[in-house]
Amino acid sequence: GKRTDLVICGSGTVTGYHPNTGKTQWRLTDVSSAFTASPASDAKHIFLGNSGPRSQGPLLALGPEIQGEASLNVDELPKGVAWTQMRSGPGMASPVVSGEHLYVCSRGFLSCYLAKTGERIYKSRLPGAKSITASSWANDKHVFLLDESGKTFVIKSGAEFKVVGENQLDDLFWSTPAVTQGSLLLR
Repeated sequence: GKRTDLVICGSGTVTGYHPNTGKTQWRLTDVSSAFTASPASDAKHIFLGNSGPRSQGPLLALGPEIQGEASLNVDELPKGVAWTQMRSGPGMASPVVSGEHLYVCSRGFLSCYLAKTGERIYKSRLPGAKSITASSWANDKHVFLLDESGKTFVIKSGAEFKVVGENQLDDLFWSTPAVTQGSLLLR
C-alpha cells in the first residue's frame, strides 16, 4: 500500500526498482547464494529465499520500510527486513501465500509459516511426492502443489497440515501451471 517495486533476485542480491523509472529503490546483499524461486507477496510483505543443491539458504520477509543499501545480517536485521528464518529457503518452487500463511516447498516437505511473524507452524512431508520444481498456487482455502510425476496435492490452508485431495496425470511436469478464469493450463 505504500509503493510498488519491481523486485529482482540475483546472485546473493535482491534489488527493488521503481517500475516506471528503473531507479534503484533499495538493495539487499549477502542473501546467500543464487535464486531459483521467485518472490511471493501479500498486502504487507515480499517473501523470498533460496536454497542450493547442497545447502539451504534463508527465507526472508521484506516490508515497505526497506530502502537504500543494506547487507543481510541475521544477528541485527536491517531496517525493512521484517523477519528471517535460516535454512528455510525454497528449492525450485516459489513460495505462495494463502490467507495469513506462507507456504514453502523444499525437498519433498511443505512448511507453513505465519506470514506476519515468520513463526513456523508445521513442516510435513508430502506423502509419496516426487521432486517438485513447479511453483505452487493457492486460493483462500487451499494450496496446490504439482510434483514432477504429475501428482497434484491439495492441502487445506491453515495451521494444520491436511491433504484433502490428490490428482494424478500421466506426464512429466517441471513448469508452473497457469490459472486463468476457471482453467488450469499445464505443459
